[in-house]
Amino acid sequence: MTEHIKRPLSLKIIAALFIVDGVLRILTMFVTRFQNSPITPIIGIITLFAGCGLLTLSSGWRTFILVILWFYMIYIPSIIAISIKYNIYKLTPVNTEIFQRPLFYIMAYLLCLFLFVLWMYRVLTRPEVRKLFTQKQTPKPQTEQPLTDQPTQS
Repeated sequence: MTEHIKRPLSLKIIAALFIVDGVLRILTMFVTRFQNSPITPIIGIITLFAGCGLLTLSSGWRTFILVILWFYMIYIPSIIAISIKYNIYKLTPVNTEIFQRPLFYIMAYLLCLFLFVLWMYRVLTRPEVRKLFTQKQTPKPQTEQPLTDQPTQS
């Protein structure tokens, strides 16, 4: 029987967010009937598996998510710096000619997103969470019959 391991609530929240993101991306793929880029369904499937991997305490999926978070920790400040330097207002993929958001709102959104990414990174690198992913489940010793070197007689 497998031993029940208590997972922190913050780890469950991060896993749930990745699972929800994956499900929403897959549903979006079916609603738009593959009109978007073909990379979206792949990302959706990967994030779905990554969230499930966090729940099963897979160290490989934890590493994958940490790599994604590192990407975001580099990408978001870069976007903020470029936006401020060049005074870029159009950071959204939608038509901004109808409604142009002020730069302040975009920066506030990106700052909140960056802080959220830092929180997720902190949760996944905390010593007690890291220990959950590095624990090797030792199998219980099985009672086996002793092996003999004597040949069987036929």
